[in-house]
Amino acid sequence: MQKKEFFTNDYNIHIVKCCASCRFNGGSISNSTPRRKCMLDNQGVYTYHLCAGWQVKPSLNNAGSAHGRVKKPAYMRFLQNNVMKFAISDIREMFEKENGSIYSF
Repeated sequence: MQKKEFFTNDYNIHIVKCCASCRFNGGSISNSTPRRKCMLDNQGVYTYHLCAGWQVKPSLNNAGSAHGRVKKPAYMRFLQNNVMKFAISDIREMFEKENGSIYSF
């Protein structure tokens, strides 16, 4: 088994270098192609496999950038219970009046 290698992005998040974190992990699974294929060499995508062409996925490169924040589970339940009755902005306002911020931290 290969030793795991890691990439650290600009936000100090450690990402395992492998097919799953590669930007060339392509295509979707279908009946005719039961395994995802690498867009570089058209070979199957494997757990913890690392080739010389590995490049980090853009979405993982931005992990930890605070473009999205973790919301409280109580807010998520409140949202689910009220989403068909009110606009999202109104739901957030109602929750924050009673409970404070919708964010966990």
